[in-house]
Amino acid sequence: MRCFGIVLALCLTADGLFAQNMIANGSFTPPVLTPWVASGPGYNPGLATFDTDGTGKSQCYAVSPSNSAHVLKQSVTAVPLKLEVTIDLAVTNLPLSVTPAMPVVTVLLGTQQVTSMTWPFSQLSPKRRRLCAQFQSTSQGKTDFIIQLTWAGNATASSPRVYIDNVDLRLARSPMFCIRGERKIGGKTSFEVEGTANAAFVVFVSTNQIAPIQVPGIQGAFELDPTSLAVFLNGVLDASGKFQLSATLPNITILNGLKLYWQALGVSTGGASLGWAYQTAFYL
Repeated sequence: MRCFGIVLALCLTADGLFAQNMIANGSFTPPVLTPWVASGPGYNPGLATFDTDGTGKSQCYAVSPSNSAHVLKQSVTAVPLKLEVTIDLAVTNLPLSVTPAMPVVTVLLGTQQVTSMTWPFSQLSPKRRRLCAQFQSTSQGKTDFIIQLTWAGNATASSPRVYIDNVDLRLARSPMFCIRGERKIGGKTSFEVEGTANAAFVVFVSTNQIAPIQVPGIQGAFELDPTSLAVFLNGVLDASGKFQLSATLPNITILNGLKLYWQALGVSTGGASLGWAYQTAFYL
């Protein structure tokens, strides 16, 4: 449904960017890997071109990991505040059975494990996921942001290959919206919202993104185009500050590869706030 585009556009006022991304070269802009440093065993590691997030081919980092960790890291200046990390991931060359196990992705800030994900078994290829996590940082000052990849088997040309793109580490903004599951049209996926306990929320979607602008009385910045704005999802977070909905994506081919932009608004007794906006797509 289309929602209050003209009214919203009139009430927004321009403002500067809020917090800058703590990660440099998060999209692996060609032609160099710098400031990332890669180490550890793995088959054919390095920059690659692949459709990691479903929006089309772009440069990313790729490796076929082994049973010893392959590490991709860069130095960041950490702060002991609540932070948010998001990463687009894809995997190909999936094993024919659950033995050996699927690849594991682990994210660390210094020695602090931020989040970890084991790929669910599936014969769908390529298989895509968006890794999303908010956490309280225990680090301050210069430290390493680390993406660690492992797989139970030996790294060869036929073993699972992991692609990494769109890496963001920044100050957390609430609520965080994440389409964490596979986004294949006609298949099931998982929509998740995380924020303040018992807060009401609305997730907006738009076909365009705009420069961040501040809405009076709302923390954060609004980043979606009001002229193509729609309400995608609304509800109330539970006592742990989370909401999850598993749903089947409509089998509408016009959605294939369409770039969509998402942003969540939360309202609680502490006020209203906007999470970070991000881009994704559904695909056949």
